[in-house]
Formats: sequence, structure tokens, C-alpha cells
Amino acid sequence: MSLQTYEKTLKAHLDEYRRGRLGGVESGVLLANGVERPYGHILPTKLQWLNILEPFRAEVMQYQTANSLRLHRYFHHLNSTQAFAFNLFIPLFQHAAPKLASVLSTPAVLALQLEQCADTEERILVDVQWMTDESTYVYCEVKLAETDFEMTDGIGRHPRKLEETYRPVLERYVSASLWDEKGARFYQFYHVYRNLWLAARNGREHDEVRFLLPRANETLVEKFNEAMSLVGPALRARTRTIYVEDVLRQLGGSPETGWYGRLLEEKYVPDSQAGSGPF
Repeated sequence: MSLQTYEKTLKAHLDEYRRGRLGGVESGVLLANGVERPYGHILPTKLQWLNILEPFRAEVMQYQTANSLRLHRYFHHLNSTQAFAFNLFIPLFQHAAPKLASVLSTPAVLALQLEQCADTEERILVDVQWMTDESTYVYCEVKLAETDFEMTDGIGRHPRKLEETYRPVLERYVSASLWDEKGARFYQFYHVYRNLWLAARNGREHDEVRFLLPRANETLVEKFNEAMSLVGPALRARTRTIYVEDVLRQLGGSPETGWYGRLLEEKYVPDSQAGSGPF
């Protein structure tokens, strides 16, 4: 479905989730044009931790505190990608790491880190990273309700950085057209190429990249495919696209993780029947 249709469908689904699974707690508000309006897919900030599924809420809160993870401005939105990543990765890594590795198409998930600096010199944060062995990393970009992969805040968006940092590492892996128009195309798909850059650095030839995207967000998937069309086979071979719906369905169909997978599917997959019956 188109981006507008997907956004509208997901928000309506999460409004229903709030009214049903969360017992009809009050809507949160969003300030727009100086006016606060209630929205059904938003929680009051005082109830933001209801965005984490109850069975592992205490563990996720402990992980967030222990790792000094800053909650995003819109963490209280039920379509928060950060909350989704917390719900998916933290409980499964702690209790079912082999199954998590299976659904992520990776040999293992060791030393999981969320929102950690993957390159200290460039201060690049990745949504999720893990080790598959003592020297190999996988960098994972997570998207849920986002509209694109663009860098919008302008931080680091300078010709010198493009020419001295990103291009020398990536140019042997990508089409020369990526560097046209002063890097406009690079920054249009920044969150794709930034993760690929991490795996393309010297000495990181065995690292891999994962992109976790909703299949139903067809516009976002199309933009991702457009970005990847400029990537050559050597780096593409170390990159995989994984779809949210497939991951949650696989978790829900497993005897080990079925009950939790169905809770995740109930929340994050519109029109899913998961969670409607006994576990």
C-alpha cells in the first residue's frame, strides 16, 4: 500500500490497540500550529512505558537505564520505531537468542547493542548492532512508520565530509552516479548508505547489514530498492532486507516464542488476527 495509506492504516490500528489491549487509556496529544490535538495512536507522556509490552516491560526499562539509552522525543507514540526495536530485540536476545538469529538470517546474535556508536571517529549511531562471532558485526537499520531514508537535520551534510569520509570507502562498491549533484542522492538515502559504509570500511570486509522494514510500507520499500540499485554485487551480497511482518509471523509460529510473537504481531501488523484468542 502507498505511504499515506500505510500511515493511515497503522495509526487506525494502533488507536484500536490502545482502546482494546491497553484498556482504553486516554489519548496523547500532539502540538501542531500552536494547537494541541488528541490522537489515538499517541499515549500521554506519563504513560509512555505502556508502549513496551507488559511481559518484559521491567526488563526493557532496566536495559534502557543500564545502557543509558536516551528515549526519543516521540517514544510515547505507539508507532515509535525505538519502542518497536526495544520490544523486538531486547526480550528475544535475553530469552531466545537462537530464534532471534534465525528470523534475522544471521548465524548468531552476540553482544547485542541498541543505538550504540559503531564508528567512534565519525560518531555514527546504528539502531541495532550485534556480533556473530568475536570479530564480525551486523548493522541493522530499523524502520516502521518512517517516510524515507533522508538526512534532514543537516548535521554532517558537508561536501568535505562526503568527499573525505564516505566516498573513499564506498566508491568501489557503488555506481559513480551516486556522487552526482554534490551528493544530493547520497543524502537522500543517507540511512541506507551510512550503514553500508560501516560494512565497507577497511578491515570490516566480513561485516553485514540488515534493513528491517514493513513490507506493507510499499513507498519506503521502493525507496530502499532505488537506493540499493546503485550498489554493486560485492556489498549487496552482505546486505539483506528483512520484513517486519515475516519476522513476527515466524516468531508467532514457533513453539518457543509463539505467544510473544503473536503479541508483537497483534500490535504492529494491521489486520492481523494474532492475539485475538488464547495463547
